[in-house]
Amino acid sequence: MEILDPIYALREKASAYRAFAIEDPEDFDWAELAKAFDKAADILERLKVGKNQMLELTAKNVETIFLDCLFRQDEIEDEKPKPGLEMVAVKGVIQSFGFNKVRVDLHKEEIRQLLSQLPEPFREDIGGGWTFLNGCVKQNGDQWGEQRNVEQLMALGIASEQAKIQTPKELWDILPGGVPYFSVKV
Repeated sequence: MEILDPIYALREKASAYRAFAIEDPEDFDWAELAKAFDKAADILERLKVGKNQMLELTAKNVETIFLDCLFRQDEIEDEKPKPGLEMVAVKGVIQSFGFNKVRVDLHKEEIRQLLSQLPEPFREDIGGGWTFLNGCVKQNGDQWGEQRNVEQLMALGIASEQAKIQTPKELWDILPGGVPYFSVKV
């Protein structure tokens, strides 16, 4: 997501300085860092997240985090992640995705909050997992999104090690709708 790009660029720059033990580099723009944090606050506002507030499971919130976590074209060189960047590859139901590990880690708590709003049968410790088809409904029975949004949420869960597909792909054909069961750890 473009709004967070300045933060990631500055974080990489700051990490590089730290790695070379440069204490206060002249070319580091601290005003630019402040602007980047303002932009981060803006995205959190758009997600309607505040202190001690749970991020609501909506298609918009899932898609916002999903798009922010995806690997970007400018992070790839010769069809591989640029040096210093780690990609987490996830095979979903229809598509495969490449996520930036740093951004997935930044959103890990928000992903946990979203997953925790799925019905209890999805929870590994309660129901052991449930069909992908039921992933578009919240615990209260309200529909929050469509199957493409469920795939995005499931992929984020897998990338953040908070979800897993329970059934091997070879068995999906015998399951309802030809889709897997998946579980979440929240």
